[in-house]
Parts: sequence; C-alpha cells; structure tokens
Amino acid sequence: MRTTYQRAFDHVTASDHLKKEVLEMTKQEQDILRRRIPRAVLIAAVLILVLAGTAVAVSVPGIQDWFRQYWQETAGDTAMPAEQEEAIGQMTQSVGTSAGTKAPETEPATANAGPAGEAEKPGESEKTAPDHTDVPEAIPGGEPSQTTVTLESVTVGEKHLWLLLHVSGNFEPGKTYTFARAELIGAPEKVYSDLGIKVGKGLTYRADGCKILEDGSLQIMAQYQSPDPNADLTAGGEFCLHLETLLMEREPLLEGQWEIPFTLEQGTLTSSIKLENILLPVSGLEGASDVTFQEMRVFSTGMELICDAEYAGFTLWTDVALILADGSEIPNSAAHASWEGEAEKSRWVADYTWKVPVALEQAAAVRIGGQVIPLS
Repeated sequence: MRTTYQRAFDHVTASDHLKKEVLEMTKQEQDILRRRIPRAVLIAAVLILVLAGTAVAVSVPGIQDWFRQYWQETAGDTAMPAEQEEAIGQMTQSVGTSAGTKAPETEPATANAGPAGEAEKPGESEKTAPDHTDVPEAIPGGEPSQTTVTLESVTVGEKHLWLLLHVSGNFEPGKTYTFARAELIGAPEKVYSDLGIKVGKGLTYRADGCKILEDGSLQIMAQYQSPDPNADLTAGGEFCLHLETLLMEREPLLEGQWEIPFTLEQGTLTSSIKLENILLPVSGLEGASDVTFQEMRVFSTGMELICDAEYAGFTLWTDVALILADGSEIPNSAAHASWEGEAEKSRWVADYTWKVPVALEQAAAVRIGGQVIPLS
C-alpha cells in the first residue's frame, strides 16, 4: 500500500544537474556521509534540495496565473472558482518553443503588419512576407546565446487565442513592452477579392499585458482575434509566430526578428449559446437608431452579433460584459467587425473577446451598455 509520504512526494522531481551530482558521488564520499550524518537528516536534506529546485521551477507565472489575476481584478478580489480554472485548463496547450534573435531584414515586410482589421492587397504577401527559408531552428527549452523569445502556452477558443510569451534579459520594471510587429502566420485570413483587400493576422496587447519576473526577464500576454467569422481555431494546425523589434513605451528597445514555429493540437469545439432576433440600440448609422440582430452567439471566449449587410459599419459598443450566475461580470477586452462573406452583400458580424475565458454553464446574461439580455 502506498504511504502518505509517497503520495505527497509523487510530484517532486529533481533537476538533471542534481541527479548527476548524486550519481557521481564516490562510494567513499557516500560512506563519509553515512558515518557523519544520521540517515533521517540526510534524507531530509536531499528532500529540501529537491523541493528548493522544484520551487524555482514553478515560480514563473503561467497563463493560469494571468487569468487568475484578471479574474480577481474584474470580480472584486474574488478567487477564481474551480469550474473556471478547469475550463481554462482544458482550452490551454503548452508550447515551450523558443527562437533566438534574427537580424532584421533590410526592407521590413509589410504584409499583414497590423492588428486584425488592417488590410493589404492580395499578392503583396508573396513579395513582402518574411522569408521563412532561414528561420532559426526552434530551441525547445534551450539555453539562449542572445535574446530569446519563448512561446510558453496558448489558450484556444473558437475564434480567439491568448499567447503567453517569455523574453530573456534584464528589463526595467514599471514600463510597457510590446513588439512593433506581431503576426501569426498560418492563422485564418479574411479575403475580399471583390475589393482587392486581405484582412491581417496581427496580435494585440492589453495595457497591463506585461510583467517583469524576479530574474529580470519579461512575460507578455498577447491576443489574437480571427478576422474571419467562419474560422474555427480549435481545429488546430501549424503556425509560425513572427515578431519584430521589441518596444519599451512604444520606442525601439531591441532590433531584431524572431520566428517561432509551433503546432496546436485539435481541441474540443466549445459549446455556445445562440439567441435570435435581438433588438439593440446602435449609433453611427444614418436613418437607423435600432437594429435587429438575427443572431447572438455567446462562446466561452467571446461573442458574435450578426445583422443584415445594410447595417454594416455601426459603431461598436465599448461597454460590453458577460454576467455570470453569481452576478460578477467579465468585460470584453477586444472587438472588431467584418462581413461574413462577400463584402457589402453578406451579413455583418461584430465579434467581442472576453477578458478571461469562462465556463459557459456559469453564464447568465450579456450586458451591452445599460441593456441586459438573459441567456436562458
């Protein structure tokens, strides 16, 4: 029968360095230790070393720690419930792939340069996209010889991604760090062939989306919001994260490029709640102050509102939140809109991203400004 002590230390593992040192101890050294140190004390000392190594390993915040912080900020210092933790855990995939600095190109690429919503002309990507034939080899957990960027994990929703990045170095606390360009190659695009434009694949950042760790290195939380209303990111696939020029307070800090190839495994399509014929007040349209939205789809990671093409271009609401069963609210953190299919002829889709992914069974209503829409 397994003892309580065995179960308690199942999760404890020693570092490779510690294992090597113990194995390389000579018999004479072991005999000396046995004579001089009682067995119980020696075991305790080894466990302290192992546990100390483990503590160092887990001290780096993971993406769950970020979501817990966001949750407490939005829910009034209330700890994240277990069902929310479980929902986020099921949507999160570890990556751990790194890339070292690559010298910037003499003519920086311009295709899909901006966040979702900026456009390029079809065909330009072939001329201006980064040359991936000389992508530096990925360094899974490798020791950086220069500034290294690691994609630690990705939380995957149907149309939304959260990406946690780690940047080696010694950074100044209290500053905001972002990349001048962050593009997710292989992500869904939205092409309007009749207009001659292609909507980009850029990442966005939150104002509080960076942390300086104890060793001076940097973590950045980035988001991707698919410009294609028909996308399903839970299908997985092969991607490459292309980054250029690290900024501090929007000023260039470190010139260079980083190419991080990674794979997302196929996940489980998250459930959704669908409502029909929702009348909402809008602004920014001539001759219309209210619009009937044919569909409202609420996901664990965000929400879509779909209306006829004639209402395209209405001003997106800024005060949108998901109300949970306990009365707490999860606000939106990003929004954009696009045509579902062909420009100016297909339906218009407004897409919102929740600040934190949620367990959808806890969702009770959506609030848009002062209007509350029950989800029952």
